[in-house]
Amino acid sequence: MSISAISPSTALASLATGMKAQDVQMQIALAVLKQIQEQQKQQAEAFVEMIQQATPPVGSGQSLDLFA
Repeated sequence: MSISAISPSTALASLATGMKAQDVQMQIALAVLKQIQEQQKQQAEAFVEMIQQATPPVGSGQSLDLFA
């Protein structure tokens, strides 16, 4: 049986590579999250505009039928 040791510089390089990969994954996730938030903001603004442009029903705000 052969036991091979990993040199400290190899271990350090491997650790640095792994950390960089995690950093890239985090940046991608953050970019996707920002895109989703921007889409939701645009949809909310469009919804608010649609509500503001909607015409109120005839007679609204004049009386309330409590017996209906």
